[in-house]
Amino acid sequence: MEIGYAIIYSWSSIDDGSNMQSKWKQSRENIYKSIEDLAKIGRSKKDTAKNGEVQNSKFQIRSKIKRFWNTNKEPVFGRKLEEVCPAASPRVPEFVVACVREIESNEENMCTDGLYRASGNLSQVQKIRLEVDQNNLSVIENSTDIHVLTGSLKLFFRELKEPLIPCSMFDRVLAACSIKPRESKIKEFRDIVHSLPQCNRETLKFLLEHLLRVTQFSERNRMHTANLAIVFGPTLLWAPAEQAHNIAIDCIQQNHVVEILLNEFKDIFEDNKAKKKT
Repeated sequence: MEIGYAIIYSWSSIDDGSNMQSKWKQSRENIYKSIEDLAKIGRSKKDTAKNGEVQNSKFQIRSKIKRFWNTNKEPVFGRKLEEVCPAASPRVPEFVVACVREIESNEENMCTDGLYRASGNLSQVQKIRLEVDQNNLSVIENSTDIHVLTGSLKLFFRELKEPLIPCSMFDRVLAACSIKPRESKIKEFRDIVHSLPQCNRETLKFLLEHLLRVTQFSERNRMHTANLAIVFGPTLLWAPAEQAHNIAIDCIQQNHVVEILLNEFKDIFEDNKAKKKT
């Protein structure tokens, strides 16, 4: 079984999971064809068969559709963020909430040396991905390796079709890092955050709050804001594919963005209405 998950991981790592999604889509197309065939059979019998036989054919079609959708869930990984967020606020993916809740469930987890920096077993990370894509979130609670959980959470954000901080804002957010004085920089970051789609904004806030709680144990886990920024910089934002860029320079700037978001979290995410009241 471990070998199987490792092989599947190698498929997905080649093209960020598009292979697996394509296999899922192929399965869906096959079921559609099968249903079409059933429908044709039902129609061909309509003139000669008894009404009960036609109804039975329709029942078979409905049953097959129901069975398929019950066993082939829409994947969680590799999709657009808004597609995996609940409709009501806070619009944070259920998988992200469950992962963070489990990571924070005890102090031992939070004190783990190299939390988020150390890599978990790749085949186990892929196993969680596959189970979650089948809507089995219980696999998160059953995981015994904290690095596998943190690795799964990082993988989720890396495989989003559009990064948490959208590509369209990439240049603007990098430019914001160089703005002076500090007050002007904070204002620009606040404007950027407020212009994010609701699911992006609320998920970003939820994740940053979690990472700040991780830093509260930095004496034990050695994960200060700078270290977390190195891990999450390239994970939360990246340049548009068609844009020419220097990967090394981008990486430094991406890290800087996340470090500012963490260090200036309170001022960037503060409620303007609350500020006016005070």
